[in-house]
Amino acid sequence: MFRVLFTLGWSDGISFLPVSCALLASSKEKHRLVPLRTDLDRRTNGARRRREGIRKATDVLVEMVAEALASGIQAKHLLFDSWFAYPAIMRNLLAKGMHTLCMLKVTEKIFYRYQGEDLHLAAIYRKIRKRRGRAKILASVMVEIGKNDKGIPVPAKIVFVRDRRTKKWLALLSTDTSLGDEQIVMAYRRRWDIEVFFKMAKSFLNLAKECQGRSYDALVAHAAVVCCRYIMLALAKRTNKDPRTLGTLKRMRKLSCEIYGHGDGVSRKRKLLDKARSS
Repeated sequence: MFRVLFTLGWSDGISFLPVSCALLASSKEKHRLVPLRTDLDRRTNGARRRREGIRKATDVLVEMVAEALASGIQAKHLLFDSWFAYPAIMRNLLAKGMHTLCMLKVTEKIFYRYQGEDLHLAAIYRKIRKRRGRAKILASVMVEIGKNDKGIPVPAKIVFVRDRRTKKWLALLSTDTSLGDEQIVMAYRRRWDIEVFFKMAKSFLNLAKECQGRSYDALVAHAAVVCCRYIMLALAKRTNKDPRTLGTLKRMRKLSCEIYGHGDGVSRKRKLLDKARSS
């Protein structure tokens, strides 16, 4: 029926919330188990979902991000793996006001502008100077990923890091060039939150187990219910276990500790000085 559950999520580094999802199927009818229904009104959500399901994942990504921003969700960076690491996608997202931070593919088919030359990733790595020793971050370079609609080059930063599993290198790209090398690596770690979501959804929330059928509408509803379950669990965890949710109470306690600690420290210093003078 569908080949992938395409999910967009929001995270602040502590909690992860699924924001939107789409069930993507093959664009070729011969690869689909059930053909598209022709009796649906094209203006309904069901028809819109079906049209979305046979589109390219790259097109769906840009549309989902635009819808999330239009609904009021605020985010600084969009994190994704090498599946979507194409300069054209990054430029489209940047045109909508969203910086991207992603893992890059090591391929000779994608080129970046570096020092006046169009080079693929491995050629750039061979050309630059790497840090010696066992440095985790090997190097970083500024490149261009093409031009925007106004013909202005789009800058980006590539950070090469050491892969501790294979002792080779990996490359991260950020269109936000104000970030440092360490900030790019630390920010990309948050992408693992969506892997935890998928593991949780499949193992404990009965994703693809609770509902088995050939109705596309039923599968979409099932995916939405699973996402709602995860949101409620994330909210409960954030409320019950995260001390930062105490809000004003925590700030008042911190302020009282600072005031008490300051006065106590002064009295202790005076006692130590008096003791030293008497001795």
